[in-house]
Amino acid sequence: MVPQAPRVALEGLNSPWQIAFLPDDSGETGNRSALITSRDTGVVYRADVPLEASEAASLSDFAQVPDVYHGGEGGLLGLALAPGFYDSPRAYVYRSAQSGNQLLTTTDFKDFEVLVGDIPRGRIHNGGRLAWGLDDSVYVGTGDAGQAENAQNPKSWGGKILRVAIDPNTGKPQPVEIYSSGHRNAQGIAFTASNQMWATELGPDRNDELQRIVKGGNYGWPAVTGYDTTTLDGVTTRPAQHVWESTADASPSGLAIFQNTAFVASLRGQRLWIVSLPQGSSDAEELAPGPLPQLDPQEFQGSRLRDVAVTPDGQQLWIITDEGESSKLLVCDLG
Repeated sequence: MVPQAPRVALEGLNSPWQIAFLPDDSGETGNRSALITSRDTGVVYRADVPLEASEAASLSDFAQVPDVYHGGEGGLLGLALAPGFYDSPRAYVYRSAQSGNQLLTTTDFKDFEVLVGDIPRGRIHNGGRLAWGLDDSVYVGTGDAGQAENAQNPKSWGGKILRVAIDPNTGKPQPVEIYSSGHRNAQGIAFTASNQMWATELGPDRNDELQRIVKGGNYGWPAVTGYDTTTLDGVTTRPAQHVWESTADASPSGLAIFQNTAFVASLRGQRLWIVSLPQGSSDAEELAPGPLPQLDPQEFQGSRLRDVAVTPDGQQLWIITDEGESSKLLVCDLG
């Protein structure tokens, strides 16, 4: 699936980081709407993009998350909205604070409660991506914070994908679970329609990765990267399913999946990669490592891309660029 060429919907976003769509109410407003975090300012934007491409989109400040510590790759990062947000609003945000990275929850974007603290923070590799699963859980990608040993340390939240199960009645979390480990800096998390998780991973100086994530999987960092595996504590690590050998080609960030097609936003590579995922596979099946079929359309080259998301109606991709105070929101039809 190749989306149509993107158009610039909005300009002047400051260091946008993650897109979280509001429930689709386009039948009433004529817009598609989303909240977007700003890493460097701690602001949550609201973006409203009309269904008619000829009409102007609008951007406004929706909220200010307090006590955000911006330095290097840290700041206000991930954002996820619980299902039924309009009827029972609950959101989850990931911020860097003085004491470390934190997962917060809020019902009004004024008062915030820390659900998970003590996630290692560093100038680099703060992770931060949030994704809502079909199992009433928030999944949290964390980085090793520049300390590679965190990824294999079961007592550290760093270098992991965490699962935080949420009681749908109270919004309160269950004990945090280390869902997978051995990650250097998981930057994208997305699910197929059957709730199979995939993630993007930044390599050191080579071997950027697209990984299928399974519960309890160890993805090898810092011992191995890419398609290689090793044995740690008697368990074989899991290989990536698809690898970009040169980080100049990818340095992947956000990830979206639609109809077994993965859309991978790339920073250093300044492009959107389009990768075909294996169809009909289940978590119980072992998938042979790639490379998987991929496309590199010229229309999606030329800007550092931070995140990509599919609108709730499945009609468009939204893409945010990473160009400091002059960042953009790009919109393209899926057709």
